[in-house]
Parts: sequence; structure tokens; C-alpha cells
Amino acid sequence: MAKRLCSKCERPHLAKGLCSQHYREANKERHQARRRELYHSNPETRARSLAATDAWRKSKGTYHRDFGREKRTGHSAANVARLLVEQEGKCAICQTQLIDNTNVADGLCADHLDLPDGSKLPRGLLCRVCNISLGLYEKRQRATGLILAPYETYLRKYE
Repeated sequence: MAKRLCSKCERPHLAKGLCSQHYREANKERHQARRRELYHSNPETRARSLAATDAWRKSKGTYHRDFGREKRTGHSAANVARLLVEQEGKCAICQTQLIDNTNVADGLCADHLDLPDGSKLPRGLLCRVCNISLGLYEKRQRATGLILAPYETYLRKYE
């Protein structure tokens, strides 16, 4: 008996005249729907999936976060660590203690590099609140002439 081959390529067929690759491509939506259904209906499947995701994240460490930051801002993890040491681990504006990105329970993060327009040189590391507030202040201050001491002091330091 002759082996049946895929109608799109010359590999052995799996079902309906297609090899496993072409069969998956032809039935992609159906297979994705089945996987979603299993994930949501079966706690064991969900636990396995979450465990695999956690294991992958642990194996990669901070590589992807650091690479993303370096690609966006041009600053390596070493540069961020240097700034953190220079600022004694505190926000450059409000002096709140910055924490590591693995623990953001109180909403602080050392990842916020404040970059002047068009520049790749960081002015300092900020907490989330100061990072957002400074951006709003810079936009509104130009329009309204409003001056807030902590932000103005910080900006003058880096002029």
C-alpha cells in the first residue's frame, strides 16, 4: 500500500490529505478556540500554562526588560544602576525611596528615566508620580506660566 502524501507538499499526510503543518494552518481558528476552552475550563491546564510562563520569565531574568529599556532610551542597566547609586536610591524630585521593578506594590519604579526633549542623556530617575507630574508640569508651565518649586528646581539643575 502506497503512503499518502500531503496535497500541498510531499510529506506524509495526517488527515484530510494534509500534513500536520498544513492541517494546523487550515484549522488554526478551531485549534485556538479549543486551546482557549481548555485553558479556561480546566484548572490543571491553566496551572501548567502559568507555570511554564513563570519558568520562562525566570530563565530570562531581566534581560528583556533591560534590552527594551536600552533600545528605547539608549541606557543600559549599568547606567540605570549608576544613577540609582548617585541618587542614593531615591526619586530625584520627591526623595521617595525607589524600589526594584520586581516589587511594584506601592506604585514606585526605578525604570522611569526622565529624558529631555530630543536628548538621550537622563536627568535622573523618578518615581511614577513625579514622572507623570513632571511631564504635565512641563507642558502646562509653558502655556500658563505656573511655577511649582520642586519641579522648577529639578529642571534648573539640568539646564
